[in-house]
Amino acid sequence: MPGTPNGQLTSDPTVGASDFGPCSSGIATLKVPVCNRGADAVGAGLLVSFYDGTTLICETKTTKPLQPGECEEVSCNWDNPPKSQAGAKDVTVEVNADHKVTECKDGNDKAVLKGVFCKPVS
Repeated sequence: MPGTPNGQLTSDPTVGASDFGPCSSGIATLKVPVCNRGADAVGAGLLVSFYDGTTLICETKTTKPLQPGECEEVSCNWDNPPKSQAGAKDVTVEVNADHKVTECKDGNDKAVLKGVFCKPVS
């Protein structure tokens, strides 16, 4: 069972990649599952950050506590995404970037949404 070296149970927030959501009025809705893969619950309010390279696009937080094995889909809006497939960007998503939650495993906190773009509104 995952835990800290001292034998105490620890949560392990993770984020998964998924297809980006629909565009509406030129805004890309970015959605990802945030899960707790650890052996202890983690409280609501986990920070989830979305980046274009090193530029922050948007941030959101989980809205409920996550028990071991439980997930919550979170989303935020990219107000000015690329407007063509040729300019599409890969968006990196990171959970717990502020390191407010102790984790049992580093390295599973990021995912990538590939090829994000929105066609211009006609």
